[in-house]
Amino acid sequence: MSNPRSANEHMTDLRDLLHGPASEEAWGRLCRALESIKEPGLLEVALDLSCDALGRRRVDWHRPAQLVPAAWLGAQARGEREPRVSLLEALGIERASFALIPAGRFVMGSPEGEVGHIDNERQCEVVLSRDFAMGVFPVTQGLWTQVIDTNPSVFQAGESAQADQRPVDSITWFEAVAFCNGLSAQWGLEPFYRRGEGGDYTSQDAAAKTVPEVAGWEGTGWRLPTEAEWEYGCRGGDARATYNGELQSGMESKDETLEPIAWYNQNSGKQTREVGLLKANALGLHDVLGNVNEWCWDWYDYSFRDPIDGPNVDPTGPRDGQLRVCRGGSWYYGARRVRAASRDNAAPFVRLDRASLRLVRSSPWRLDP
Repeated sequence: MSNPRSANEHMTDLRDLLHGPASEEAWGRLCRALESIKEPGLLEVALDLSCDALGRRRVDWHRPAQLVPAAWLGAQARGEREPRVSLLEALGIERASFALIPAGRFVMGSPEGEVGHIDNERQCEVVLSRDFAMGVFPVTQGLWTQVIDTNPSVFQAGESAQADQRPVDSITWFEAVAFCNGLSAQWGLEPFYRRGEGGDYTSQDAAAKTVPEVAGWEGTGWRLPTEAEWEYGCRGGDARATYNGELQSGMESKDETLEPIAWYNQNSGKQTREVGLLKANALGLHDVLGNVNEWCWDWYDYSFRDPIDGPNVDPTGPRDGQLRVCRGGSWYYGARRVRAASRDNAAPFVRLDRASLRLVRSSPWRLDP
């Protein structure tokens, strides 16, 4: 077993990284170094060093800097001042786009006594063995139109800046997959989804309703979350119905638990709303409950339960099916369907004015010291 690195060794890493070429790998190493420095005084020196070096050099850290450890963002969500966030400010990153979520295990589903529980939420233990990056927000119309020429969204009202910050809506599952590959190409990443006969999955394949394939889950291109990844990210370590607590009634009426965190049928005004306006969860993720349903990769199966021989490890859903999973509830739904465990589904070719997506990547780097 190797000895843990000293704070001085991490400081040396920082100096070398800040004077070397900017890259996603370098950003990951820089984050690991900062995470490993625990002494407040030394951390302050490290941040000053980093901010000063970045201020003196015009380097393109912006793209890799969008992958930010969830612990940094989660502290902000709790109203705390995370000192490492000053590094993002030095980079000109006002709001991080993606949170790096550590691997782990959790209990998926809901207990029978939870308000709103139905039988397709029966609990099971799930292990996620890979770190992954997850979008802090659902994909906005602004991001969508940077990749796809047309905007299918029903809710485009308001000034252009405001519309750009609403989630994209009315997209099919096939179009969501094609968008992931399109964004990967823009980032210079290997597209995650393939056609069955070979070649990258494109918008033309989506229009033809061609079912995509996954070459391997180790790929680091953008993709849809699995259903398990989605619920793990949504919960942010919280076992309750929502990350703000249990629902009060679950009926078609106002619920004080949801008001600070989710747009649902009692406060949405019967439309989507700009992302990021409500309270984030402990991982710094916004709008994971309410606002829009989010497509997941998995085919839908009514039964998602613990196998006899142990926990599910990196589950990806059934081999085939008729419906795809979508999660999170939306502006349209009542409180009982805006819970971490609530499971929804739809045919992959339908356009719903509440259907959107949240991006995920298998992590290109880990935060292990």
